[in-house]
Amino acid sequence: QLLEQGQPVTLVVMDTWHPSTYRPHRIRLPMMAGLPLFVLWRGIRTLLALSRLPTKDWIPVFQHYYKKLMSLSHPNRDNNELMIEFHDERVTRSTLQAVARYDVRKYPGCILNIVASNRYVARTVTDTRHVWPEFGGEGSKTVQVAAIDSGQLLVTPHVEEVTKHLQAFLAEHNQNQSVPLANVI
Repeated sequence: QLLEQGQPVTLVVMDTWHPSTYRPHRIRLPMMAGLPLFVLWRGIRTLLALSRLPTKDWIPVFQHYYKKLMSLSHPNRDNNELMIEFHDERVTRSTLQAVARYDVRKYPGCILNIVASNRYVARTVTDTRHVWPEFGGEGSKTVQVAAIDSGQLLVTPHVEEVTKHLQAFLAEHNQNQSVPLANVI
């Protein structure tokens, strides 16, 4: 909207993956299958965790999982750990499904792409966080900040480094224009 009004716009992308990363999440399962599949998945994860533990430690794990499973019979309780995890998982999955459908287009303005460089990314995963300048106009670039995730980019000491990169980028791209701070935020 600002571009359509003739306003200069600088886009800042912070540790954001390209939607193509989420293509496997495009498939939507019926909502009725959600909870049973989630419980099955949690059971499989528990069994995998058990395989890495000594046999003597299995009983407490089974007891904990059994308690979680039985808590589903009391769905009105606010402290139902498994239901909270299920809802968190559902929100995450819905977000990924939405992002997978985004249609990314060329952006005529500049893009400052800030990447959390200490984030663990498996070797089998294509790190698409670095592609954003390709979608921007001339002068777009990526900077690395030694944080482990996007949340860490917003706290000390990383937020100070992010601020320096942002100020330098804006100064470089807005040399001939007076840009009030309110328009930057």
